[in-house]
Amino acid sequence: MLFRTFGYRVVGGTGVEEVLEALKSEAAVPDVVVADLMLGDGPHGLEVVRAVRKRCGRTVPAIIMTGDDWSGPAGQSPLPHCRMLRKPVAAGRLTGLIDTLAREAVG
Repeated sequence: MLFRTFGYRVVGGTGVEEVLEALKSEAAVPDVVVADLMLGDGPHGLEVVRAVRKRCGRTVPAIIMTGDDWSGPAGQSPLPHCRMLRKPVAAGRLTGLIDTLAREAVG
């Protein structure tokens, strides 16, 4: 997986329930949530972001990636502290944004 190659610790799943279950074993709050907008037949990535934020009790920064046409302003999401990226996304651009959001969350 790309994220592990770049040294990130990954907790994941294919939907809200799997992600929340995986987070139960983690002592730390995630630095950044990265999700695809469309998650098969289930809820979309924005729902994953909302659920993670609720579970963690804070506004975890997020990146939503999509191959679909996004009707909102370029790069903006309907959620605060959440960026939209249109696929395909170069690895350097994605990891740079993850690093930036993680630093802002800590700072």
